[in-house]
Amino acid sequence: MLQDVSLEVVRRTDPRYQEIRNRHYVENNGTHGQQLHYLIHYGGEIVGIISGASSVYGVAARDEFFGIPKNKDAKQKLYLPAIINNTVFRLEEHHTNLATKTLALWRKVIAAMWEDIYEVRVIGFETFVV
Repeated sequence: MLQDVSLEVVRRTDPRYQEIRNRHYVENNGTHGQQLHYLIHYGGEIVGIISGASSVYGVAARDEFFGIPKNKDAKQKLYLPAIINNTVFRLEEHHTNLATKTLALWRKVIAAMWEDIYEVRVIGFETFVV
């Protein structure tokens, strides 16, 4: 049975976060714009990290999917702030359904925090994680 997964919000500079982030296959060049970072806890241990940040500007497939207009002002003010970019997701332990359960929890937690902190209702997520 899968044990409970929990998320701990941390600063990007937290040494525990940085240690895992620096082992990710994508180079650690920081994060742009609005951002929230989490340590992933499972079975009483830190098993990974996950972060979300401001969406990127030009992604035609995403814009089409969400029906984002080409109007620059509407795009920048109404749509892009409401889409969270999953900038990093790294699990250092692998258990059945751990990634799926983590992502489901993260989407709920970050959407609520995003709205509370940035006063923007989240309409979706994007990722470039390979």
